[in-house]
Amino acid sequence: LSPDLAVEILSESNTHREIELKLADYFSVNVRLVWIVDPELRTVEVHKGPGQITLLRQADTLDGADVLPGFTVSLAEFFAMVNAWAPDKGQQPGRQHVYTHTAFMLLQLALERRYGIPIGELIDRFRQARRSRRTIGPTW
Repeated sequence: LSPDLAVEILSESNTHREIELKLADYFSVNVRLVWIVDPELRTVEVHKGPGQITLLRQADTLDGADVLPGFTVSLAEFFAMVNAWAPDKGQQPGRQHVYTHTAFMLLQLALERRYGIPIGELIDRFRQARRSRRTIGPTW
Protein backbone atom coordinates (compact mmCIF):
# COMPACT_ATOMS: atom_id res chain seq x y z
CA LEU A 1 0.00 0.00 0.00
CA SER A 2 1.45 3.37 -0.99
CA PRO A 3 0.14 6.94 -0.94
CA ASP A 4 -0.88 8.75 -4.10
CA LEU A 5 0.80 11.95 -2.90
CA ALA A 6 4.05 12.46 -1.00
CA VAL A 7 5.15 15.83 0.32
CA GLU A 8 8.69 16.65 1.43
CA ILE A 9 9.45 19.89 3.24
CA LEU A 10 13.12 20.71 2.71
CA SER A 11 15.24 21.69 5.65
CA GLU A 12 18.87 22.70 5.97
CA SER A 13 19.88 19.11 6.69
CA ASN A 14 18.48 17.65 3.45
CA THR A 15 21.00 16.80 0.75
CA HIS A 16 20.34 16.63 -2.96
CA ARG A 17 21.26 12.94 -2.92
CA GLU A 18 18.84 12.24 -0.07
CA ILE A 19 15.96 13.80 -2.00
CA GLU A 20 16.92 11.86 -5.16
CA LEU A 21 16.80 8.61 -3.17
CA LYS A 22 13.45 9.49 -1.64
CA LEU A 23 12.02 10.29 -5.07
CA ALA A 24 13.29 6.96 -6.41
CA ASP A 25 11.70 5.20 -3.43
CA TYR A 26 8.37 6.98 -3.90
CA PHE A 27 8.13 6.19 -7.58
CA SER A 28 9.26 2.59 -7.08
CA VAL A 29 6.09 2.01 -5.03
CA ASN A 30 3.85 3.86 -7.50
CA VAL A 31 3.40 7.19 -5.73
CA ARG A 32 1.69 9.33 -8.38
CA LEU A 33 2.65 12.83 -7.27
CA VAL A 34 5.45 14.30 -5.13
CA TRP A 35 5.72 17.88 -3.94
CA ILE A 36 9.13 19.07 -2.71
CA VAL A 37 8.51 22.30 -0.79
CA ASP A 38 11.39 24.66 -0.11
CA PRO A 39 10.21 27.19 2.50
CA GLU A 40 13.46 29.15 2.29
CA LEU A 41 13.32 29.69 -1.49
CA ARG A 42 9.50 29.68 -1.55
CA THR A 43 9.34 27.12 -4.33
CA VAL A 44 7.67 23.78 -4.92
CA GLU A 45 9.04 21.09 -7.21
CA VAL A 46 6.21 19.01 -8.64
CA HIS A 47 7.25 15.48 -9.62
CA LYS A 48 4.75 13.40 -11.60
CA GLY A 49 7.20 10.62 -12.32
CA PRO A 50 10.91 10.01 -12.67
CA GLY A 51 12.36 12.95 -14.58
CA GLN A 52 8.99 14.73 -14.82
CA ILE A 53 9.70 17.89 -12.82
CA THR A 54 8.03 21.28 -12.80
CA LEU A 55 9.46 24.06 -10.63
CA LEU A 56 6.84 26.41 -9.25
CA ARG A 57 7.66 29.80 -7.81
CA GLN A 58 5.62 32.26 -5.73
CA ALA A 59 3.78 33.65 -8.74
CA ASP A 60 2.57 30.14 -9.70
CA THR A 61 -0.35 27.99 -8.57
CA LEU A 62 0.07 24.52 -7.11
CA ASP A 63 -2.60 22.02 -8.05
CA GLY A 64 -3.40 18.46 -7.09
CA ALA A 65 -3.60 17.19 -10.68
CA ASP A 66 -5.69 14.01 -10.83
CA VAL A 67 -4.49 12.99 -7.35
CA LEU A 68 -6.32 15.80 -5.52
CA PRO A 69 -8.87 16.91 -8.11
CA GLY A 70 -9.94 20.51 -7.67
CA PHE A 71 -7.17 21.39 -5.22
CA THR A 72 -5.35 24.59 -6.14
CA VAL A 73 -3.47 27.13 -4.09
CA SER A 74 -1.53 30.18 -5.10
CA LEU A 75 2.00 29.78 -3.79
CA ALA A 76 2.01 33.47 -2.89
CA GLU A 77 -1.11 32.85 -0.76
CA PHE A 78 0.36 29.67 0.72
CA PHE A 79 3.71 31.17 1.69
CA ALA A 80 1.96 34.30 3.04
CA MET A 81 -0.04 32.01 5.34
CA VAL A 82 3.16 30.32 6.48
CA ASN A 83 4.79 33.70 7.10
CA ALA A 84 1.76 34.94 9.04
CA TRP A 85 2.36 32.24 11.62
CA ALA A 86 3.96 33.76 14.66
CA PRO A 87 5.46 32.07 17.70
CA ASP A 88 4.56 33.05 21.24
CA LYS A 89 5.23 36.70 21.99
CA GLY A 90 8.91 37.42 22.44
CA GLN A 91 10.09 34.14 20.94
CA GLN A 92 11.74 33.53 17.62
CA PRO A 93 10.65 30.44 15.69
CA GLY A 94 13.31 27.83 15.16
CA ARG A 95 13.73 26.72 11.59
CA GLN A 96 12.40 23.26 12.43
CA HIS A 97 9.17 24.87 13.68
CA VAL A 98 8.86 26.78 10.41
CA TYR A 99 9.32 23.57 8.41
CA THR A 100 6.79 21.70 10.54
CA HIS A 101 4.34 24.56 10.24
CA THR A 102 4.80 24.64 6.47
CA ALA A 103 3.90 20.94 6.26
CA PHE A 104 0.88 21.43 8.51
CA MET A 105 -0.39 24.40 6.49
CA LEU A 106 -0.14 22.48 3.22
CA LEU A 107 -1.95 19.48 4.68
CA GLN A 108 -4.63 21.71 6.16
CA LEU A 109 -5.21 23.48 2.85
CA ALA A 110 -5.37 20.22 0.93
CA LEU A 111 -7.87 18.65 3.33
CA GLU A 112 -10.06 21.73 3.66
CA ARG A 113 -10.24 22.24 -0.08
CA ARG A 114 -10.71 18.53 -0.81
CA TYR A 115 -13.61 18.08 1.61
CA GLY A 116 -14.92 21.65 1.59
CA ILE A 117 -14.99 21.99 5.37
CA PRO A 118 -12.66 23.56 7.95
CA ILE A 119 -9.93 21.32 9.33
CA GLY A 120 -11.39 21.45 12.86
CA GLU A 121 -14.71 20.05 11.66
CA LEU A 122 -12.92 17.41 9.60
CA ILE A 123 -10.98 16.29 12.69
CA ASP A 124 -14.18 16.21 14.76
CA ARG A 125 -15.87 14.01 12.14
CA PHE A 126 -12.88 11.70 12.11
CA ARG A 127 -12.95 11.40 15.91
CA GLN A 128 -16.71 10.71 15.89
CA ALA A 129 -16.27 8.03 13.24
CA ARG A 130 -13.49 6.42 15.27
CA ARG A 131 -15.58 6.43 18.42
CA SER A 132 -18.52 4.85 16.62
CA ARG A 133 -16.16 2.60 14.63
CA ARG A 134 -17.63 3.71 11.33
CA THR A 135 -15.58 4.01 8.21
CA ILE A 136 -15.07 7.52 6.94
CA GLY A 137 -16.33 7.39 3.41
CA PRO A 138 -16.24 9.64 0.39
CA THR A 139 -19.59 11.21 1.31
CA TRP A 140 -17.89 13.96 3.27
